[in-house]
Amino acid sequence: MVDRFKNYINGKWVDSSTLETFGNINPSNTEEVLGLFPRSGRKDIDKAVHAAKDALVNWKSITPPERGCIISEAARILASRKKELAEIISLENGKTISGGSGEVQSGIDMANFFADEGRRMYGYTTHSGLKRKKHKV
Repeated sequence: MVDRFKNYINGKWVDSSTLETFGNINPSNTEEVLGLFPRSGRKDIDKAVHAAKDALVNWKSITPPERGCIISEAARILASRKKELAEIISLENGKTISGGSGEVQSGIDMANFFADEGRRMYGYTTHSGLKRKKHKV
């Protein structure tokens, strides 16, 4: 039996408004359907965008250090599921598991970087470490 997936909108798993699905096929074995996914329509997109705009209001009310903690927790969860996620990426994209693992690690690294940004609350721009080019006058 093939798993059937839903859209995640406004904190809930919901069917698409079209009730249609499409199969995600394993590129290494085109006989294997990995799952059925919603063929979403305009209504679904509008709901998701509206929910995201509403969520932004709440997200803006959270302090940067608190946001950093939330993002740090996301990085921790990714790290705890790295092997599983690498295998899923391999199945969906035809990548090697080590390539999928690198993709997951990249996400973990980015999440950790941005989690730390919640602690850097200064009001100026940090200059690049690159040398400045001299301009001819």
